[in-house]
Amino acid sequence: MIVTGSDDMSVRVWDERDRHAVSTYEMDYQVTSVDMNNEYVFFGGLDNTIKAVNRKKNAIEFACLGHTDTVTGVSLNAKQ
Repeated sequence: MIVTGSDDMSVRVWDERDRHAVSTYEMDYQVTSVDMNNEYVFFGGLDNTIKAVNRKKNAIEFACLGHTDTVTGVSLNAKQ
């Protein structure tokens, strides 16, 4: 799976084998950064927050607040 975010205010999870989006999340702002793991899709954008969508529930489960400007990068690191 691959995740993308766009100026069209959407986040999409793609199946690279079939070359189509399997999930789409519509936002109210442009999305500038994305990442995902097996459980969540994380994305940030012009609203200065990072949101986490639970992939099984297909809903935003929590948000990381506190940034004072656009989030331009999201990167996950597995626990060692």
